[in-house]
Amino acid sequence: MSTFIKRRPLQISVALTVCALSAAAIAGPYNYSDVLIGDRAMGMGGAFSGVADDSSALYYNPAGLGFATSSNLSAAVNAFQYTRRNYQKVFAGKESFFEDSQDVIPSFTGGVIDLGKFADGLHGAFTLQNLSQQSANQNDFIRLPELGVEFLHRAEKSQTSELVFSVGAGKRILSNLSVGMSIGGRQLTVDQQQFQDVTQKVTPKNVKII
Repeated sequence: MSTFIKRRPLQISVALTVCALSAAAIAGPYNYSDVLIGDRAMGMGGAFSGVADDSSALYYNPAGLGFATSSNLSAAVNAFQYTRRNYQKVFAGKESFFEDSQDVIPSFTGGVIDLGKFADGLHGAFTLQNLSQQSANQNDFIRLPELGVEFLHRAEKSQTSELVFSVGAGKRILSNLSVGMSIGGRQLTVDQQQFQDVTQKVTPKNVKII
């Protein structure tokens, strides 16, 4: 395997680059709902979840807090994405419009508190998770005189966010056994606004003057 890589470094680099660009090209504003929670869990590709011993244990396995070694604070950094879509010649084969969307990849902040002075092997934890934060905007001005629409103004704005707060504790009972529990709340906010104004030319038909 190592000989193959040494002989073909250029081909492998090109293939990896193409895969990365393809993934970025198809990424949309709603593709991050399955991002792992916690910096260490994200770094280990999810393998960390079975032995979680930091604040992300509240999400995966609260009993893991019993194996925490000290108080600590952890966080996952946000990433921002902006997308503009251009829908060309949608109305009557000539009018186009744009859609702007923004997305924030989930963030995570949490801490572990050593409660060993109350009971040996006892740790508490808290987390604040911003699971999603998305917005989309449209503001279109369309003219279709051949269809009798002299002027159409359509505006739409939508925003959604999901926030989760959790607290819990874990206690080590034996060298390889611990118990834990967690409780949390979830806040989902949806805000949507729409506006439409149409100026249309109307031709009277079947009008009889007496």
